[in-house]
Amino acid sequence: ELVYSIDFSPPSKRYDFIVDEKICCTLSCKNIVAFSRARKTESDGDKLDICFEVCVVDLDKPWQEYEVTTYNSPVTYMRWDPAGTALLVVNSTGRFNLWKMKNYLLNVWEDAGTVEMDKEEVLVLAWLHSGAQTLFNPESREINLYNEKFIRAKMSPSVTQFGKKPVDGWIAVTSTGMIHVGLIPDQTTSLITSKACLGQTNTHVAQADVAFMPDGQILVATSDGQLSSSVHCYIATLSLKNQQCNVRCSASASFFLKKQILPDMGSQEPRLTKLSFLSRENSEVLLACWGTSTFSCIEVWHLMEQSIPLHKMFQNPTVAEYAYKTKHWSHKSSCTHNSGLTGIARPKLPISRSFNMESTNFLSYFACTYFDGTIKIVHRQSYQIIYKASLDQLINFKTLLTPDLPSSEPLEKRSRSSIPHLVSAVQTNTGCGLVALGEGRLYLFRMFNSREGSLQMLPAFAVLLLEYTMFVGLDVWDVLLAVRQGMIEGIVDKLCSNFQKQSGAFQELLHQRLLRHKMALYSCLGPGNQHAADCRAMITLHSITTAIKSCLRPKTVLAQDKSPAEKLANLCAVSLEMDLDQIIKTLDADDFVLDSFKKAGSKPSSEVFLQSLQPFIQWITDFILQDRKSV
Repeated sequence: ELVYSIDFSPPSKRYDFIVDEKICCTLSCKNIVAFSRARKTESDGDKLDICFEVCVVDLDKPWQEYEVTTYNSPVTYMRWDPAGTALLVVNSTGRFNLWKMKNYLLNVWEDAGTVEMDKEEVLVLAWLHSGAQTLFNPESREINLYNEKFIRAKMSPSVTQFGKKPVDGWIAVTSTGMIHVGLIPDQTTSLITSKACLGQTNTHVAQADVAFMPDGQILVATSDGQLSSSVHCYIATLSLKNQQCNVRCSASASFFLKKQILPDMGSQEPRLTKLSFLSRENSEVLLACWGTSTFSCIEVWHLMEQSIPLHKMFQNPTVAEYAYKTKHWSHKSSCTHNSGLTGIARPKLPISRSFNMESTNFLSYFACTYFDGTIKIVHRQSYQIIYKASLDQLINFKTLLTPDLPSSEPLEKRSRSSIPHLVSAVQTNTGCGLVALGEGRLYLFRMFNSREGSLQMLPAFAVLLLEYTMFVGLDVWDVLLAVRQGMIEGIVDKLCSNFQKQSGAFQELLHQRLLRHKMALYSCLGPGNQHAADCRAMITLHSITTAIKSCLRPKTVLAQDKSPAEKLANLCAVSLEMDLDQIIKTLDADDFVLDSFKKAGSKPSSEVFLQSLQPFIQWITDFILQDRKSV
């Protein structure tokens, strides 16, 4: 279902030319989409000057567009960092530019580093894994405790420094079979770069993709585009020592595409057009697409572990059962279509293959877009087509007119192809939305992850997704796409009920995130604006309380005793006294005095006296905030 579409064509003068460029699109964890486009620059005479600009748009406010930078050559790849505050841009000349938000402002960007790569063509670009991954399990919606409901996966960082601290950086694979790595050890150190060859010699690579393995290694899949050639896989290991990055590559299991009867394709020769792992963290499932402009086939391959028994001559007599384990690729499924593939929108929600989604009504999917405007939604585990629709069914293109074109000239004339189709598509963090680019417009589609009833998500899964985003720290906006207004009150009550069942430490950690989720949910209700304003005020007060508590330096408290802050909180909860002086009289006077004051003959200085007032300031602040909260 289409939520909205916006025209992202440049607001310059009308131009009658078509630029062959690769439209890049990437979505951050904060639901901010970055895309590239061509724009005509101001020039004298009939000279055609084109620049390529990178823009960002918040999906919650699509009418506000901000420019990051411009290039004289086309942009080939863009990727957000895991925190959603830095954007890595690569153009056709092989130049890497790292752009960061200044003071976390979306409209102010600064260049954080540049790397030149000798005009090599980048086929795939990815940020290195930090080792932090929390699995989403649809079967755990009945579990109360968050730390049992959301299990952390055993993932190792791609690169670590002293103390096993993960290092930020990126990895890129080029068309010459080279791996380029860039590391950002800290904010003060300059970029560290390194490169290595995948094989023994440089070879031509037409398609490639990377995925991260649980042990910290990186699996790279490559192909030269020929169906008669095999899909080669390599394992890359990265290490950082003495401010130098070392890249070591070794061959892994490879495979040939599945042989089948090909349809009549005329003079066109089928080629491998896309290699894509199911997700960056899932190196066990690889999607290989081949075909022409009129036919495409997506093959699903699984990386399996096979045990090979050894001859008794090579067996270890001390081990009863000894077998040599090796990995191989196994073909699982194929999906064909009578049109060429334009893109695959992979799922971002980390779900283990051991979780059985067939027993639940929750569906995780990957989307395929084609040249004829078809969109296919394919199940993540069974690889069955869940939904199929054409772009004409979802969008009325006759009503989409650009301000620069006359009303008699439809939008399709802006494209070389007469059939409207999507060029690039990407899923949101939870899969509730699909962001796509095509026909000079940006589209946002609402997706539904439920099989039962109407095309809406069940409230139990909506609560589970909200709790997951609250636990992990993701933006909650895309989950709201699947929430109906009639479900909001029940969802808020369920969220608060489950939150009260958590331990005190978890409640203190996630309290502000809960308030933000409640504010976002109430903002979707017409009469809920007052509740949303109350949640915003509570967020402000909670931030002030946390900031002041961080300055508190109480005296040593035994494990069985209560801290001064806990004593004041309990007193404010049971006392009806509104006079501040009377409350102060009931407190223990020793809590106002530091241990240095109690030493005989010690004369307090001005610094010690100011430190002694910090608990008193904390108590006064807690009392005032508690009083204002009750009012």
